Amino acid sequence: MNIDRESTKAKIVNALLFQAGWLGCVLGGNVGAVAALIGILLIHALFFVKNTREWLVVIAFSLSGIIIDSLLVYTGIFQTTSVLAPLWLMCLWVILSLTLCHSLSWLHNHLPLASVIGGIAGPFSYWAGSQFVEITLHPIPGALFTLALIWAILLPVGLLLARRLTAEKIATNKIEVATAGDSKSGRVVQSLSLALLISTLANPVVFSSKAKATPPMNTEDIHVIGTAYDIKGREVLYTELHSLTQGPGRQVRYISPQGEMVAKKEVDYSRSAIGPSFRQENYWSNEVSLAQWDGNRLVMGFGPAGMSKASSADPVNAIKQKSLSVDKVVIDAGFDNFIREHWQALLSGQTLRYEFAVASKLTTLRMRIKLDTCNDKIEGIDYEQTVCFKTEPDNALFRLLSAPIELSYQRNTQRLQRYRGRGNITNQQGALLDVDIRYEYISMPQAPLQLSKSNLSECTAVTNCL
Repeated sequence: MNIDRESTKAKIVNALLFQAGWLGCVLGGNVGAVAALIGILLIHALFFVKNTREWLVVIAFSLSGIIIDSLLVYTGIFQTTSVLAPLWLMCLWVILSLTLCHSLSWLHNHLPLASVIGGIAGPFSYWAGSQFVEITLHPIPGALFTLALIWAILLPVGLLLARRLTAEKIATNKIEVATAGDSKSGRVVQSLSLALLISTLANPVVFSSKAKATPPMNTEDIHVIGTAYDIKGREVLYTELHSLTQGPGRQVRYISPQGEMVAKKEVDYSRSAIGPSFRQENYWSNEVSLAQWDGNRLVMGFGPAGMSKASSADPVNAIKQKSLSVDKVVIDAGFDNFIREHWQALLSGQTLRYEFAVASKLTTLRMRIKLDTCNDKIEGIDYEQTVCFKTEPDNALFRLLSAPIELSYQRNTQRLQRYRGRGNITNQQGALLDVDIRYEYISMPQAPLQLSKSNLSECTAVTNCL
């Protein structure tokens, strides 16, 4: 009985370590995942591994999972901002492999059951996780079916490998482990491991900011709708709802595919058409960013909001801020007016340079913009009446490290039709998303916005500010 109790305690600790590692990987991003993995590997090596062949199981199972997930990213079934499986997901595979010889060892002699569990829990885990992290499944039915097949095979194969390589020699706390299914304590381990699995799968739904209620919106105030797809143009990430406000200005509400407001932005053009003040609250990553004018100085701020969208608290004093002395700077959506202001120069083939305020970095970045060919064409746009531009960092090294932003405009109305490149919304892990946004204009005037010192006073919340 002493052996069973001690081995059961070790298995429980192993299961709890997996739960802690899952939280570190999903909630902590790449940095949190690496830190969690190092800590868990150290604990595992000191107190759990008594048969060195277990490391072969860890390596084989982890590499298999990482390769499979990277292939799913490459084929587009997983859509994410990285080329291969994200680093935090790679770490999670290693942490999961550490359970095969311990808290999941009771499945060694129940491989058909392991196949059923893998076929159900695997796809559900990815679907639940996609509600919280940057991975999107496409298409949903086909992706879930593919994951079910993979996990129905992968989990029992991993358990079979663990059984063959380590046999019954794995011990914890220097005491050999008894077969979990042969004792009352073994049933405790089974129940606990299944309970932790269920709670792990439920975590994305419980903690996701998408579960928050969205306040009612007056759709009559909406003048522009931007549908943001992933960079491949396959999956909708969010929708932008642009409304005109007094000031002059605009409000932008970012809505998830589930109908939840995940971010909100207020823009004020009263001082400058190309350098407006703005404040954005991102509920996905719980961050606030802003750029506000204090006389001739630009104050930029960025940091954790420490609030929900239902809160009335002002987090400005709690974030990092920096004041810059700048002359002419393009801020946020002001780039749209910058393009219109220099429309003829751009059409003539000139390359224009400008300073762009990057609130998240509390600095400005030298950018350039020029006429471009409309190579990536989509349905719904008349390219005979479309002008395309490309904007990118002016610094050659920065251009190598970042993709350009592609812009498509209607030639006659000078309206933005499509924005393709790095967006201004971060996901739950604080990573910026690469997006393909298509715009639809509702009850808007035919003439484009031409904000200048002479007509700023005429820009009202009726028609002329967007």
